Amino acid sequence: MKPHQFVLCWLAAFGSYLIIVFSSYAFLPEGILLELVTKYTGDISADRWDNFVGYLMFIGSALVNAVLIWIVVSIYQRLQSKAD
Repeated sequence: MKPHQFVLCWLAAFGSYLIIVFSSYAFLPEGILLELVTKYTGDISADRWDNFVGYLMFIGSALVNAVLIWIVVSIYQRLQSKAD
């Protein structure tokens, strides 16, 4: 691969990560999540809750992005092997 192709791949991966993070903040039902957490841990302070949700969003988004990249690469490699 040429250097600009590596840069484009990195930008695509970073862009997909940003889309996943923003959409998880928009669509994650925090009320239900708060009920589940307080059910098992009791009351939780606002600072601890914000830290927990932030870590959950960023780490969860990274994992979802990694799986998405793996799926895309697997499909790409299968198509390349059929073409050869």
